[in-house]
Amino acid sequence: MDELSYTVYALAVDLGVPERIAWALWLATALAVLGACVVMARRGDEQRAFVLALAAAIAFSPIVWLHYFALLLVAVAIAQPRLAPIWFIGIPLQVVVDTGVYNGSTFQTAAVLIAAATTVALAIAPASWRVGRAEGYVPSRTTTVTSSSS
Repeated sequence: MDELSYTVYALAVDLGVPERIAWALWLATALAVLGACVVMARRGDEQRAFVLALAAAIAFSPIVWLHYFALLLVAVAIAQPRLAPIWFIGIPLQVVVDTGVYNGSTFQTAAVLIAAATTVALAIAPASWRVGRAEGYVPSRTTTVTSSSS
């Protein structure tokens, strides 16, 4: 595990948690996300399962740099195909996180993980909870006109 990346492990170590316990927290978090993914998939909710699978891929990674979180834009695009506030969750991080290669301060690591968790939570939330998604909104469907010849 790398204490200089954006992981639950790195945050726990920064907070003074012993390495074995930090590792257990990292693993428990990743397994919880993967478990939620399996539950959603078994319920037939493919959209939420996919979002959680993306989150699990990041959560299980022992080294996570800032650009890894760009994968969450795929989750946002699936949950909210039109421009809405969820698309801008990461923008404040440009001010908070200015670390170069590594994770920076404990606050910066926590801010990134909170923004990522918020993005995932909003992406799996019911559509009616998300701002910018109208009640009863149905995505436009392309219709194919078929002509019948006699």
